[in-house]
Amino acid sequence: IAQRLIRRVCSKCKQPHTLTQYEMTELGLSIVPDGAHVHKAVGCPGCNNTGYSGRTVIHELMITDESIRALIVKASDAGTIKKAAIANGMLTLRDDGVAKVLSGVTTVEELMRATHSEG
Repeated sequence: IAQRLIRRVCSKCKQPHTLTQYEMTELGLSIVPDGAHVHKAVGCPGCNNTGYSGRTVIHELMITDESIRALIVKASDAGTIKKAAIANGMLTLRDDGVAKVLSGVTTVEELMRATHSEG
C-alpha cells in the first residue's frame, strides 16, 4: 500500500476550470468524462489566500497474486512488478488522484506536485 496526503481545494473560493490539452495529457485523459467537476485554486481569507483548505489522501493497493508473487521470487525490478500489478487492475496514486481532480476535491496542480514522479 502507498499513500500521500494532498491538499483539498478551498470550497469557499474554488472556481470551475476547463482542462487544457497539456493538463489532459498529464492526467492521461483523451476526453473529459461527463459529470467532471474540475476546479482551480484561487485564494480567499478563509484559506489564507492559498486556494486550499484541509487535506485528503490518495492511495494505491497492490494485491499480491500468483503472477506478482512469481515476479518477486524472480527478483524482478519494481517497474516490472508495478506494470504487472496495473495489468491486473491496480489503480495507482496518480489514477486515484485523477479521480479526485475530476470530482472537484483537488486541483491538477496539486496532483502534479504530489505525484511528479508517477507520471
